[in-house]
Amino acid sequence: MKARNPYTGEFDYEFTPTSPSELEAICGRLREAQPCWEKAGIAGRAETLREFGSAVARHRDALIESLVQDTGRYGISVREANLEPVIEREIAAALKFAREETVRETELPDVINKRQLASYALVGNITPWNFPCSMAFLDTIPALIAGCAVVVKPSEVTPRFIDVVERILRDVPELANALAFVRGDGALGAELISQVDYVCFTGSVATGRKVYRAAAERFIPASLELGGKDPLVVLQGADPVKAAASAVVGSCIASGQICTALERIYVAEDLYDEFVEAAVSCARRVEINYPDIRKGFIGPFILEGQAGTVKRHIEDAVSKGAEAQTGGEILDHGGKWCLPTVLTNVDHSMRVMLEESFGPLLPIMPFASIEEAVRLANDSEYGLTASVFAGDSGEGEEVARALDAGGVSVNRAGITLMVRGIEQDAFKASGMGKNRMGREGIRRFARSKAIMTYAGEDDEIAPGLAAQVFTGC
Repeated sequence: MKARNPYTGEFDYEFTPTSPSELEAICGRLREAQPCWEKAGIAGRAETLREFGSAVARHRDALIESLVQDTGRYGISVREANLEPVIEREIAAALKFAREETVRETELPDVINKRQLASYALVGNITPWNFPCSMAFLDTIPALIAGCAVVVKPSEVTPRFIDVVERILRDVPELANALAFVRGDGALGAELISQVDYVCFTGSVATGRKVYRAAAERFIPASLELGGKDPLVVLQGADPVKAAASAVVGSCIASGQICTALERIYVAEDLYDEFVEAAVSCARRVEINYPDIRKGFIGPFILEGQAGTVKRHIEDAVSKGAEAQTGGEILDHGGKWCLPTVLTNVDHSMRVMLEESFGPLLPIMPFASIEEAVRLANDSEYGLTASVFAGDSGEGEEVARALDAGGVSVNRAGITLMVRGIEQDAFKASGMGKNRMGREGIRRFARSKAIMTYAGEDDEIAPGLAAQVFTGC
């Protein structure tokens, strides 16, 4: 298979995909080693993961360079290669979880229950192209600390970083026994589901449906994080200039190629003109990272086809009466870029207000009442995150409670992206399965087993128990 460099537009990398027989052998090896990994306990697994973090630090320059070539971005690649804080966060969560009460009395006299958390032996993690390294480890590290072995299949669009990760794993053989990366496209992902006991998937709604059906056929659990069409609601009492600046950042972060980016904006009528003016002013100051990859806020489209999607959304909106106040074109410098595009005169007949764009678009629509704003914001098949700007936090929180989204940021866009330890369930088609954040992020990788022991001196429990069981017979 060949991979395209999104910055140059050239197909400059080749790799051999993992065959089904190789995948089966890898999964078999991980299954064989998993009991030893689980038996090491949280403390032992934490020590090994910290060794992995140190190895990442030794190879960081190479990892950054591979991510730059995979994504066409420098600053974000530097942050993606900083895995040590993620490791420490998950270790701390696991240690806190381990201290919770595991021995409990029951409603029956002299019966004590001890909880055992039995790890799933093998977790399959199918990850996307927009944050190849971060997403590869977001579910993998909590699964590992929970005692599971993990096989990761990153996107075939961004495969270069796998080479460096495998070199890092050779420095930590204890972890290499419990973690493996494979290479391939959707066909390999489908095959992976047939080999594992739990599947994590991050990607599109269409593929997510296929993953969930395949997991259901095998009676294995699945955690899915899918698309988003995240709204921003700017209420009457908000500061329109501050809200506009936050909106531009929230829409353009990672060039809009992130499921929690702002994709549609609703502004109180009295603030609309001032908000649009401020948004246009901010958007015009944003630059692409060409010709200097270390400068500029907007990187290229990682997936070339995504540029076509964004172009179609702009053209559809303009054909129906929208006006592009900034941007509006796809720039071709080998790779493809799009400057922040502020769209006015938009409505819900336009694809840009309904379908996931995954690009730096800011369609802005006025509303006359809070009820209308909530109705418009909830008029979507998605429900991942949302944002509200208000004059006071009480009003902002009231509207936030009415929005169909798993996480809502109030008076600053993107808070839900920065806070990783709080549970956020995806609403509607934006996800399915147990939450990947907070306590649940680790807990989902282990089944709860109840071991109930009778601690009495005689069989006095038996008559009472029999009476409960056979009542009415």
